[in-house]
Amino acid sequence: MIKMLEKQKIIHMYIAGGKSLREISRELGVSRQAVTKIVREYESALLSDNPEEAVDAVLTTRPQYHSGPRRCPVVTQEVRRIVSECLKENERRRFGGMRKQRMSVHDIRRKLEREGFKVSYSSVSRCIKKLRQEPERRRMEAYIKQWYEPGQECEFDWGEVCLVIGGRQRKLYMAVFTLCHSNGRWAYLFRRQDTLAFMESHRNFFSDIGGVPRTMVYDNMRVAVKGFVGGKEPTPALLRMADFYGFPYRFCNARAGWEKGHVEKSVGYVRSRAFDLDTSFGDFTAAQSHLADVCAGLNAEESSPSTAGKAEALADDLGTLLPSPGKMGCFEMRECTVDKLSTVCINGSHYSVPDRLVGLQVSVRLYSMSIAVYHGGDGEEEEVAPGHEGVGHCLFRLHRVHFHLRVDERAACADLPDEVHLSDGDGHAGLDRDFPGLFHLDLMSLAIQERDGVHLLEVLFGPKEAGGAVLSSGEDHQCFVAIHHNRLYIFDF
Repeated sequence: MIKMLEKQKIIHMYIAGGKSLREISRELGVSRQAVTKIVREYESALLSDNPEEAVDAVLTTRPQYHSGPRRCPVVTQEVRRIVSECLKENERRRFGGMRKQRMSVHDIRRKLEREGFKVSYSSVSRCIKKLRQEPERRRMEAYIKQWYEPGQECEFDWGEVCLVIGGRQRKLYMAVFTLCHSNGRWAYLFRRQDTLAFMESHRNFFSDIGGVPRTMVYDNMRVAVKGFVGGKEPTPALLRMADFYGFPYRFCNARAGWEKGHVEKSVGYVRSRAFDLDTSFGDFTAAQSHLADVCAGLNAEESSPSTAGKAEALADDLGTLLPSPGKMGCFEMRECTVDKLSTVCINGSHYSVPDRLVGLQVSVRLYSMSIAVYHGGDGEEEEVAPGHEGVGHCLFRLHRVHFHLRVDERAACADLPDEVHLSDGDGHAGLDRDFPGLFHLDLMSLAIQERDGVHLLEVLFGPKEAGGAVLSSGEDHQCFVAIHHNRLYIFDF
């Protein structure tokens, strides 16, 4: 390939040097046909009607080579037909439960060789790429930018975020709402992505904006779509919210995120603005408060042409909402029997109730972040256990007032906090039958372990004597330790 410098040198040697085409070809190592072509272009420019512009064009235009559409001689129509059949078979296997047995490029090449065709791997790969780019195989769709009336639609979606809460990294879920007209954004954090969080997020959102959008848009999330047989069937939770707040809803098509593009963009944008720089918070409430402040700032900023007039558009959105009937009760009712530990078991976790209710049946209201326990007949229900915060799995949460007789008389642990979270340490603890509801470690087995000649018990808790002590076991995390009857009780709170 001749470069611009070589082209100009050829013309200079022919005009100024007076050398023949053969000499120029020999000295520069360029074929005589290429030298002849460049010289003839220059001479034709001199004979044109406007020789100055024509000569400038010859001297400044890069050499062009028209190779034309070249076809691989071994990829014949028969080869293309076989490859096309293999691609169709792959599609059939993909939807027929044989996804892992689709033919690769090597498999298709081996099949061609079995049919008597000698084709390289790269030729087969290029053939497959061209077949997949043909119009009948890949239909390009046109997207039309939508415009929405104020208050017309609101889109909802979930997002995930990892934060350090109280010194521990936790995975949280972010419920995000976006008003389509103004692109106003609201977001809420939850510990789980379940039906209760789904309902509570809507209750908080409608309360914050002071109304209800005329249409809510969802994708095929499990908390919104119950089944797909005969059409998409909404979940009881969505039907309950739609009846209470009076909003219609619609679902997007599968794998069609552009049908709710406002919230698809908002999930990543809100997460980036809120938690890319700030990832550590003292408690869950502080993280939620920070997220609310960030969303309020996003709804107020007009720092680019795309956000110009956002305040007016948001005011129009909020001014045309449907009236809100109030706050819907977002909880799940369960009937439980109080066990011998004076606790109720919810999703594998134990929560204490007054010990006078052992063996009786109580009603439990399960919220997304807490539970409340009630006891009594119709119309006379009494809240016997205020909301236990931090609902989760495999927890053991106790209120001291529920066990005041056992704590004061049997364990002599008068300095315990009002609420404790029992932990089994490193998995070596067991339930003390003489003291239901408390975990213990046997001091005899614990004292055997030594570190540099000092008993491990003294390293952890100080001198071995009866009483209690507060042990710091990590950042912002303490354990209360009590020794009674040669047993060690650990309260993690």
